[in-house]
Amino acid sequence: MASLLVLTVLLPLVGSLVLFLSPGLDRNRARLIALGTVLATLALSVVLLMAFQRGVTTPQFAQGPVNGPYGFAWMERLDIRFALGLDGISIWLFALTSLLMITAVFASWESINERAAPHYALLLALQAGTSLEGALMQASACENASGEFDFGHWLGHSVQTGLVTGAHFL
Repeated sequence: MASLLVLTVLLPLVGSLVLFLSPGLDRNRARLIALGTVLATLALSVVLLMAFQRGVTTPQFAQGPVNGPYGFAWMERLDIRFALGLDGISIWLFALTSLLMITAVFASWESINERAAPHYALLLALQAGTSLEGALMQASACENASGEFDFGHWLGHSVQTGLVTGAHFL
């Protein structure tokens, strides 16, 4: 399922690149490519939504072992990783983004008559960026129970600890 999340995030980017690289497409083909891309993304988002397990506190659909570290090493020396995953809030926002993009494509269906390919390419790029932001796992430096800072906890994993740490800094 981790590769399905990556595919769902990257699909609008691929559609955007196709439209950017084909600026001379007529508006009907550009519309159909954009609509097909957002419908396919919505379908994949629904699959992720249906596969989501409530009550699980670790990030779901993340690449890597169940208890981390998640993602792919980006800067190993600094232990910076590129990781995608969804929690209980982000899964709904992720699916909502896919749903709202259909309305964005249809809202401009008749009003965009010139340069339709770049217009829809920018819409799909917006979707890709929004989906990527929603699926990126945020790491935080949180104080653990022994008073030491623990870098690399997934934010959803350490919300209570983060609140305690925030209170210590105030």
